[in-house]
Amino acid sequence: MYDVTFICWDFDIGGAQKHTVELARSLREKANLAVGLIGISSASQTRMLSNEDLPHFVRLDRRGFGLAGMFLSLFARLRAHPSRLVVGVNQAATTAAFVSSKAGAHAGQTAGIFHTTDLRNSAEERAQLIHNVAMNRVNHLIFVSENQRRHWEKRGLHSSRQSVILNGVDVDRSACLQERARASIRREAGFADTDVVIGLCAKFREEKNHAQLVDAIAALRARGLPAKALFVGAGTTEAACRRHVDELGLGDACIFAGEHDDVTPFLAAMDVGVLCSTTVETLSLAALEMMAAGLPLVLSDLGGASEIVAEHQNGFLFPVGDTGRLVDRLDSIIRDDALRRDMARESRKIVKVKFRRDRMVNEYIRRFGEILKIDEAARGFSP
Repeated sequence: MYDVTFICWDFDIGGAQKHTVELARSLREKANLAVGLIGISSASQTRMLSNEDLPHFVRLDRRGFGLAGMFLSLFARLRAHPSRLVVGVNQAATTAAFVSSKAGAHAGQTAGIFHTTDLRNSAEERAQLIHNVAMNRVNHLIFVSENQRRHWEKRGLHSSRQSVILNGVDVDRSACLQERARASIRREAGFADTDVVIGLCAKFREEKNHAQLVDAIAALRARGLPAKALFVGAGTTEAACRRHVDELGLGDACIFAGEHDDVTPFLAAMDVGVLCSTTVETLSLAALEMMAAGLPLVLSDLGGASEIVAEHQNGFLFPVGDTGRLVDRLDSIIRDDALRRDMARESRKIVKVKFRRDRMVNEYIRRFGEILKIDEAARGFSP
C-alpha cells in the first residue's frame, strides 16, 4: 500500500508537474513515505517520466478513451494499488481523486494541490463550476499562493480545510553552479562581457508572451543599451517568436537555447530575469529559480508575482501587456550597475527566507502527516 499517490492530469513536464515530481521524490527520501504517481497524458505530451526517473510512476494514456473510459482505467489502478492518501494536482485531477473515492475505487483520504489562478477560456470556466464541488469536499485543499487563495475564495472555493504552502526551489544548488557555468554559457552563446542578458525561462505558449520581450529588446537597443535576450524553452509559439526576431533584425540579440531539464546553467548566464505572461501564472517556479540564481526580476503583475517581487528591492512589476513600462523598468536596471547588484543580492535573500525547497517539503510532510493521522483513526489503528 502507498502512503501517498499523486494524480496529474495532462501530464507533461510543466511547472505543476515538475513541482509534483520533486515533491514526490522528497516525500520518499526525507519522510520515508511510499509514494506513487499516476500521470495521465495524451498523444501530444511526449516528454514523460520513466520509472527510472521516479519509482512507482505509471502513465495512463488517454488516447482512445472517452472520459468515462479514462476514469475506469484510473479506478482500476487505484483499486490494484491502494493508497492512504490520494492527492490530485490541479482541478481535474483533484476532481478525479474525489470521484474515485466516492465510487469506491480507494478508501483513503483525498487532497488537492491547486496551482492555477486564471482560466484560459469559457470552457475551462464552465468546467470549474464542477471542479469547485469536488475541491470544496476533499479532505484538504492546498494553494501555492496567498493571492491565489484569495482569488478563488471569491469564486466559490471556501473549504474550511485549506492551507497555503508556497512553492520552493533548491537555493543551495543554484548558488553552487552559478559561477562555474556563467562564463562558459555566455561564451557559447556569443555574449560579450558588456552585454546585459535578459532571460526568460518558459515553455513557448501563447500566454507566456515571449514576443513582448523581443519588442522590449528592440526598444532598449534603440536607446543605445547593450540588451540581449536569452530564451530557454520550447513549444508551440517558438516558430512565430523566431520569425518576429527576424522581422526586427534581432538575430544576434535574441538567443534561443532550447528546452532543458536543468535550466540552472542558463540562469547563471543571465543578468536579469523576466516573465511577460498574460495569464495562468500563480507562483512561478521559473521566477523562483531566477531569484535563487541571484537575478533581479521584472514580472508582469498577475497571480502571485507580488508575493515574489518586493518593488524596488529585488525587482519590479509591470502591468500585463504594457511593453512601455516593461522597457522602462529594464532600462533602469541596465543603466544602474549598483542597483542591479543590490537587487540580485536581495533576490537571493528573499528566496532563502521564503522559498526554500526544504521549507516547502517540511510543510507538506507536516500537512500530509496530519491527514494520514485522520486516515489511521478512521481505519481504527494508530501509528
